[in-house]
Amino acid sequence: MTPNPSVIKLTPEEYKQLASFNITYGRANTKFGDCLMALNEESFCFVHFGDTDAGIDELKETFPNANLSLNDGLIREKSHLFDSEQLDIKVTLKGTLFEMRVWEYLVHVPRGKTVFYEEVAKGIGKSKSVRAVAKAVAKNRIAYFVPCHRVIYKNLKLGNYKWGEDLKRKLLANEKQTAKRKFLDLFNNCRKKKLKEVAQEDREDK
Repeated sequence: MTPNPSVIKLTPEEYKQLASFNITYGRANTKFGDCLMALNEESFCFVHFGDTDAGIDELKETFPNANLSLNDGLIREKSHLFDSEQLDIKVTLKGTLFEMRVWEYLVHVPRGKTVFYEEVAKGIGKSKSVRAVAKAVAKNRIAYFVPCHRVIYKNLKLGNYKWGEDLKRKLLANEKQTAKRKFLDLFNNCRKKKLKEVAQEDREDK
């Protein structure tokens, strides 16, 4: 099943008008390496791979004056989502209206698939804004759950990735393997069902 996050959107102006913004954050060791994750009311607002100290600095810069609460235990519990086949989660996007249109489009790119920057631009109705789309993709702050790693160049090169090209390659390989496994499971289940139907028809004929 393709992840299907529900999306909450905040422009910088809307964020400034909030009376308060509470964030629970923490570190976890995932199958893709060290990860810093942050939640606002059960909604992922920040996911960062690699240097967690640098991630904390970026988190504070992204959400100035937010009430931060450290809870590594809770975040470790959430890390199972990286292994889950089914993801019905919430994400909170904070950016310009254009950026959030790009990020929301990415949320609906199926696991195991990749898209070109040109496709994203066309998909949001801005076919001539490929460069602006690329900048928005690069500014994504919610790794994995807003899957900017699924965007590649038209020449099939992976391109840059905020958290490193090696990780991008690993994420895509993992997703393609998962998609292939799910396809084979579906094929085998359909085959078994068909064989049962044939066997049942044979018994009835006798």
